[in-house]
Amino acid sequence: MAKIQSRVEFADYCLRRLGAPVIDINVDPEQVEDRIDDAIQYISDYHYDGSQNFYLIHKVTQDDINNKFIDTSTAVDPQG
Repeated sequence: MAKIQSRVEFADYCLRRLGAPVIDINVDPEQVEDRIDDAIQYISDYHYDGSQNFYLIHKVTQDDINNKFIDTSTAVDPQG
């Protein structure tokens, strides 16, 4: 299979995976576009570069200011 190069090709691919044209897929083209937008947003939120965003808590000390860097090995993950 060739690589998908456009949104139209991606939409056609998705509909084929759902069974079109053998099965009549009753969705409006706008609904297809909305789901593609949702998928792209999901990928950019949760799977960009294979990672997820998280925050570490660290109280900045005078040593951090003097060193001009923060050692994150002592930071605490607030979620666990």
